[in-house]
Amino acid sequence: MKKWLIVAMCLLLTGCWDRQSLKALHMVDIIGIDQEKDAGNIHLNYVVSSLADAFQGGGKPDAHLYEAENENLFGAAALVERQMPGAASLANNRIYLLNREFARHNPGTNLDFIGKIPASPMLARVGIVDGSVGSLLKLEKIQGTTIPNILVSMLNQAEQRNSLVGIRLWELILSKRNDFKDIAVPLIGLTKDNKIEIKGLSLFSDGSYSGIDLSPPQSVMLMTIDRYKKNQLLYINGENETFIVKVDKVKRSFSVIPGPDGIQKIIIPVRMEVQHISRGKMERPINQKDLAKFEKAMSEIMSVNAKKMIRLLQQAKCDYLGIGRYIYANKPDLWMNMNWHETYPKLQIEPEFKVNIINSGIYDYQVEKE
Repeated sequence: MKKWLIVAMCLLLTGCWDRQSLKALHMVDIIGIDQEKDAGNIHLNYVVSSLADAFQGGGKPDAHLYEAENENLFGAAALVERQMPGAASLANNRIYLLNREFARHNPGTNLDFIGKIPASPMLARVGIVDGSVGSLLKLEKIQGTTIPNILVSMLNQAEQRNSLVGIRLWELILSKRNDFKDIAVPLIGLTKDNKIEIKGLSLFSDGSYSGIDLSPPQSVMLMTIDRYKKNQLLYINGENETFIVKVDKVKRSFSVIPGPDGIQKIIIPVRMEVQHISRGKMERPINQKDLAKFEKAMSEIMSVNAKKMIRLLQQAKCDYLGIGRYIYANKPDLWMNMNWHETYPKLQIEPEFKVNIINSGIYDYQVEKE
């Protein structure tokens, strides 16, 4: 009996029948997709990360780019993998980078087959590249740091600062099927001296890129209204003055005002509690009259800036804030009598900010400026 038990254990410990050596696998870290104009050919890029000069307890991060062109994504993938000396593994892919043209043509639908691949990276981030994805990835390293590590670090920091929302592949795939809320995807580009920067958010409508982007300040405004973070540092920029505050609490609601022919107006009341940090070069101590004046000024600036940002959302037909979902759930009589995709861009939407300073303090202006 013991002999048979030993034989069975040996058979079980031999490993999987279809296993592959780690040395033979090429871990794809970034998948980049460029599409030519008018839904033309696909240029596919794989960035494979590895450790160069790897010894026990050390090694230098390295990255290698593989690229190919074909009339469709499957053909390009087959050509890329023929160039690789080993099998490509997508299990650890961290980022999908898409150019604007590919993003315009239902990218989630074109990528939904990835969900059928075993160990597929559905939690990988998605970014839109301003320009050519291939040109960005060909840099491979910037000041000794690989492009995958730079991008992941920058996107993580931007999410922590609440200046953008991190979109995962599964969210992009399902966005076409979500009738009540659109998405906004981080926009990435290169500066004139070839440094990577986050340029804001690209607005999607019905699962496709609308062609309209939000600037970094507008992206922060959208995130503040939609999903604020406690202790978020916020710069409130008016024409003649700038306030720096730390966000303590934000409360947003919707107020739908009906009219004779449907919806007359939608008001978005936003109540903010902030800690006041600095107001430019003000040298004397702040009194209660100053605080009241600051609250009024910040409320007006935020309302004006939010209205401009929401107007861009409407032009893009991007209902990121989920206004349609609110009307569907709370005003079904109004919802039944309208086509939301046609009505939304024409609505009068008025954000109304009310900023309340709950604490104040001043940083040294010179230190802050430096």
